[in-house]
Amino acid sequence: MQREDENPVINASIYTIELRSPLSTWESCLPVDNSYQGWYNCTWDSTGKKEGYWSIRLNSSKEYFNSNSSLYENWFWLENIPTIAENVGVYEWNYTSNEWQKVENRVGWSSRFNFTIDILDLEGDSVECRLFIKRNSTGIWEYVGSDFIVGIPGVPTIDSCSVTYQGFECNDMGINEIMWEIRDAEESNYYNTSSLQLILEEADVTLILITGNNSFVNRTYGSTLFSMRIRDLDRNIYPANVNVSVFATKDENSYSFLGIISSNSTGYLNYNFAPDCSFSAGIQKWKFEVNDSCYKRVSSEDYITTIYGWLQNTITEPLNGKRYLRGSNVTILGYVNDECNNFVSVDVINIKAKSNQTLQEFVCEPVIEDSLGNYNCTFNTSYPIVMPARFYNISMYTEKQYYNPSILTVYNAFFIETKPEIYYVTSYPSGDGGWGETWRFVVNFTDEDLDTNTITLNLQRYFGWIQQSVLSSGINVSVMFNYSSFTGQDIGEKEFYITIQDARGYTD
Repeated sequence: MQREDENPVINASIYTIELRSPLSTWESCLPVDNSYQGWYNCTWDSTGKKEGYWSIRLNSSKEYFNSNSSLYENWFWLENIPTIAENVGVYEWNYTSNEWQKVENRVGWSSRFNFTIDILDLEGDSVECRLFIKRNSTGIWEYVGSDFIVGIPGVPTIDSCSVTYQGFECNDMGINEIMWEIRDAEESNYYNTSSLQLILEEADVTLILITGNNSFVNRTYGSTLFSMRIRDLDRNIYPANVNVSVFATKDENSYSFLGIISSNSTGYLNYNFAPDCSFSAGIQKWKFEVNDSCYKRVSSEDYITTIYGWLQNTITEPLNGKRYLRGSNVTILGYVNDECNNFVSVDVINIKAKSNQTLQEFVCEPVIEDSLGNYNCTFNTSYPIVMPARFYNISMYTEKQYYNPSILTVYNAFFIETKPEIYYVTSYPSGDGGWGETWRFVVNFTDEDLDTNTITLNLQRYFGWIQQSVLSSGINVSVMFNYSSFTGQDIGEKEFYITIQDARGYTD
């Protein structure tokens, strides 16, 4: 404003206008407009300038006038409008669809998060967004990352900040908080947003079959591997040290708990399944179930394993070379149980007797089941086939579904005896039949069981009967007695006969 007693100085030779910032730095206001009426002015662009009090200095000089420099201290306040930050967003990465998904409710603690906030700075300042998290396990605000938006002074900054984070742990489940610190060009404009709650829960996992489905295992003496791999769907990794329960059926229907295993360093879960006698032979089911406080309780599908038991055959009769006279019946008694001492009714049973003498085999049938697992069969030693004499081995073969077959051989189980049999007898002298000659008495016999037989010649003399005996054994054997002790008193017709007796008292 011009005072009444002032006279404008028209057309000064030098005229400048300067401004001093709140940081005490000077800058010129250009261009300066000369009105030629003693007024001088300029237009100053405050875009991007420092907030605070600014001073103005006017400088002028002209010939025949004293020079002047006038300072207007803290002449005006330059205001920087604070950044507007709003619409805080929380997203988790879906590794299946490969995209960010907005978190609406609870979310797994192991997820990969993207925290966002919308930014508007009307003056075009560059803006830094700093993210802080207060984890449930610590209760302390932690700086976890930042984003920076480059502004263009004078052009409103409109953008979003985002910070990804994957640092929560299992013990952070529950209520956690996030907060942004917003910084623009002026420190006085720095401020924190309101905190936002983030509720974390158990991580999502899935179980992947590796091996063990449609497997086979021998009960009590064998094992098979059940193997799966656990995948953390929220982190897309295969975590270590995750506890998993193992279940299997014992009766084809109801699951039983077998134990707890933990994943190894690459997420594999291995269980060596070795069924004992509490498991029934046949098709059984098995499964894994996550049993860990850090992960959701999920179960695998039902998988199949087939358990095979062991048949065990026992022959109780005959044993130890029990003797039977040919023509009599031989009854074989036996039973079948499994390795768990349970009697078993089998699907197939064959019982055979094999001659050690001729290697002939004889099938014993029909085989009858008297009671559960107890069997018998009978065959005649002479009909419809005459069985060779001497020792026999008995074999018993059995089969049943879901059991390993069994074959048992009992050696020298029974012995078929035969009676000695004389089939030819004759006598003749060494000459024309005189009493002083040597008489020969010949007998042919057979005894198939090869017993030692006593062959006795019974010979009539004038004074009575005399006997001569020899020992012999075999099949189709000829025995000769020589007698040369007749006297003249024996002249006439004499009788003789030959008998045979084996060691068991059988005679002919």
